[in-house]
Amino acid sequence: MQEYLEKYPDAKFEIITDTYNMTTTVMEGYIYRDGQEAVAGIISLWTLGEVIADFLKKYTIK
Repeated sequence: MQEYLEKYPDAKFEIITDTYNMTTTVMEGYIYRDGQEAVAGIISLWTLGEVIADFLKKYTIK
């Protein structure tokens, strides 16, 4: 994941659905990059311990 973020710092991942199991978290959605068409993407995480997710929402008022 870190390598991907370093290689594509302009990429955004919109989570459409997520599922959780004992040791697996799967997030499905769309990947957006500046000037390119959105593509479907899946992030799968396998863990042996706790997973703590912190999502920051940004709002723009026009």
